[in-house]
Amino acid sequence: MTERRIKLWSGLGRYVLAGTGLALVPPAAADMAHVPEPPASLLARPAQLAETAKPAEKPHQHEGGEQGGEGGERGMAASAPPDEAFLLRLLLIKGHLRIGRELVQQNRWNDALPHFLHPAEEIYKDLAPALAERKIAPFDKDLEALAALVKSKAKPQEVAKGLDALFAKLDAAAGSIAAETRQKPAFSLAVAERLLEVAASEYKGALEGGRIANPVEYQDSRGFVWTAEDLVRGLAPALKAKDAQAYAALEQGFAALKRAWPTAVPGKGAAVPEAQVRANISRIVLAMSRLR
Repeated sequence: MTERRIKLWSGLGRYVLAGTGLALVPPAAADMAHVPEPPASLLARPAQLAETAKPAEKPHQHEGGEQGGEGGERGMAASAPPDEAFLLRLLLIKGHLRIGRELVQQNRWNDALPHFLHPAEEIYKDLAPALAERKIAPFDKDLEALAALVKSKAKPQEVAKGLDALFAKLDAAAGSIAAETRQKPAFSLAVAERLLEVAASEYKGALEGGRIANPVEYQDSRGFVWTAEDLVRGLAPALKAKDAQAYAALEQGFAALKRAWPTAVPGKGAAVPEAQVRANISRIVLAMSRLR
């Protein structure tokens, strides 16, 4: 199994180097203080949705985390091997739709809309060539139709139906990756790691003066972290069998990381510092390195 070396933030804000692979896990109640220092379905289906909207607080600014930069959505996928890039783009779409669904469930239709628009506007055009190469039917019209439903504040049942259909297509597309590849924990763990790096970049773009100034970037990063965790959870049996202690550390790492996003709509108080978010991601990645 080949390994690549990536830059990871240490708890002091410096970079450390570690061989990596990918996997995600469910949150645990334990605090990161109890995590030992390492020795070196995709989205759930939407629940019932609500109807009335509240105005969005701030428009999506498409900062570096969205498009450019090594850690941005497009940059991170562009630097990945073909299968990793393909799955990463599918999961980025899922991450957007996941937080969009959560906001709709809270009657915040206008806040949700950017998360339904972005997959079609930015991610899909990079995904389309791989879909064609793999002979997978395009689903750009499905994305556009779903965004239109949200924009028009359609009946919640219609939005839920559209999400179910789209998630099924994303799952089917992911199934085009060779089973031999998909069954290797190192593959999924590598994709999860990339997804977490995008989340860190988005979170950075949300901050200004120690507070959340761009709610959309904050919400993007929340969607990506939760989606990465789902990916790891799918590997739980194999990962626990390989190293139960490392898997427990991984769970605790996600629990600590997710504290930066206590709610889908950010509060007005001080935010978790970016350095702490990156330090928690570094601990997760180091735990994953024991599980490849």
